[in-house]
Amino acid sequence: MTALLKPDEAAARLMVSARTLRDLKRRGLIRYIALTDRLIAYRAEDCDEYLEARLRQDEPPCPSTDRPKAISGTTTSGSKVLAITEALAARQNATRSGISPKSGGRQR
Repeated sequence: MTALLKPDEAAARLMVSARTLRDLKRRGLIRYIALTDRLIAYRAEDCDEYLEARLRQDEPPCPSTDRPKAISGTTTSGSKVLAITEALAARQNATRSGISPKSGGRQR
C-alpha cells in the first residue's frame, strides 16, 4: 500500500500553500482520497502525476521567423499624393487666371 500524505505534506511536496492545494482539489485538478467527510489525504503518486501534467518547456524562437523584416523602398501612396498635389495646383492656377475649373470658360 502506498503512503498517504496529509494536506500540509502534499502542499509542501507540490511547493504550494495549503489553500492552493484545497483550490486544486475543489477544481478537480488533483486526485485525493476522502477518508471521511472531513479527512482528506493525498497519494504521493497523485502529487507526482499533477506535477508531470504541469511540466512545461519553453522552446527557443525559430531563427527563420525571428529575422527583422526588410523595409520596402517604394510606397503606394507616393504617386497618388503627387497627383493630388498637381490637381490642386492646376485648380489654383485656373482660379487665378479667371477660368472656372469645372466649366472651362471665363467667370463673369
